[in-house]
Amino acid sequence: MKIRDETQDSVKSPCGLDEHYETRILPSLELMSRKVMGDDFMVYNFSDCSRIPESVIPRVTLGEVQAMLQ
Repeated sequence: MKIRDETQDSVKSPCGLDEHYETRILPSLELMSRKVMGDDFMVYNFSDCSRIPESVIPRVTLGEVQAMLQ
């Protein structure tokens, strides 16, 4: 299976995520960031191209995660 990187120019799926981003997706991620993430549980974004603000889900590289685990 070949994995493709997403870019700003990538073809977007007509799944409807864009129309629900501001009203459902982002508010849910913000709630998770405030209420669930903390010292015992973290979520990281590996995407180089993402609408999710780093203030909600921090963006990291694989190398940064490997360093955290050592």
